[in-house]
Amino acid sequence: MLSRILILFFIASILHAQPKTETIKVIGDSLIGRVENGESIREVIGNVVMTQGDVRITCDKAIQNLSKNNAELISNVVVTQDTIEILTERAFYFGEEQFTYSDTNITLEDGHFVLTADTGYYYFDIEKAIFYSDVQLVDSVSILNSDKLTYYNKTSKAVAVGNVEIISEESAIYA
Repeated sequence: MLSRILILFFIASILHAQPKTETIKVIGDSLIGRVENGESIREVIGNVVMTQGDVRITCDKAIQNLSKNNAELISNVVVTQDTIEILTERAFYFGEEQFTYSDTNITLEDGHFVLTADTGYYYFDIEKAIFYSDVQLVDSVSILNSDKLTYYNKTSKAVAVGNVEIISEESAIYA
């Protein structure tokens, strides 16, 4: 009787287990492995390609923390998911939380517009961008400038804050 209860408990725990976030997969020309502060670090240099689910990243160099499932991306960084393409010279990718952050000039393109800023975040699971400082959104109709812009890709909605100006051929709006 006790063994049946333990088996049922074991099966129930498997069925109700939280899905583990997919590990970042990395390939490149060369690999250097090391341990820093008890954590495994993998440095991949040259023609780096990283994937996690439908997110694909290319860059010249990546420093991956295996236990934290994140990576620093260095030089010629291109991050893609579906129609979204993010370009920057340096970024950080967080695999558990599924977002990227760049502290240098960043560009996000989706085929309908180009969004640029000094720094920015993109959250892949909810398809949301938050860009800061010298933000510009250019589409086929207008140019929007602001201090901060939050863009929701699923609904094509943008929320701009701080020194907002929207300029088109026929008008200009300042807020």
